[in-house]
Amino acid sequence: MAAEPKGRPEPQRADAPLLVEGRRAQGVVPVRGGLLRRRPELRQGGERRSLQLRAGTTLGVVGESGSGKTTLGLALLRLVDSEGAIRFAGRDIRRRAAEAPAFRCGREMQIVFQDPYSSLSPRLSIAQIVGEGLRVHHLAKDEDDARRRIDEALIEVGLEPDVAERYPHEFSGGQRQRVAIARALVLKPRFRCARRARPRRSNMSVQAQIVDFCASCSNGIG
Repeated sequence: MAAEPKGRPEPQRADAPLLVEGRRAQGVVPVRGGLLRRRPELRQGGERRSLQLRAGTTLGVVGESGSGKTTLGLALLRLVDSEGAIRFAGRDIRRRAAEAPAFRCGREMQIVFQDPYSSLSPRLSIAQIVGEGLRVHHLAKDEDDARRRIDEALIEVGLEPDVAERYPHEFSGGQRQRVAIARALVLKPRFRCARRARPRRSNMSVQAQIVDFCASCSNGIG
């Protein structure tokens, strides 16, 4: 009973700058239809939604299964095509295709996937998983700097740095989700999207720890 999350969120600042804005945004998912499912089609994911996320705040999207919550989050991250307007820090990232790679799960935006068992590569060590973004975006000065940032990210999510050379199969579901969160945090993105950050297979105390940790991270949607 003591593991049940407690507390109340801090009140939102009315003058906080607008970070993410979606105006009648709707994700579009490619599917296959027709005879033997050979004909490619585009299917709209859920209804059009408008939302605003200000700096330093967290926004929760609630709905039944299949209502388009995940598709909306992927559309905001530019991981799927979309309709409507999507703006990040005042820029329309949907229309400015040349700038989209800078935001598509890159330095500015990151995602924590729902399933910690399938979102981590079993062939990579924890250090390689968490540090992949540092290498892709050339954020670390050298290997020592990269390792320092990886260790800091692991400590931030409650893991010891000495686990960095281990592999995902050596961890529980809750620990894997912490690794997934560390992978998103190591780049220090301005916007984080969590698709059910609590692993379903974890016990209540682990889920409560992850909820408390995610609540301390500003600028997010879940």
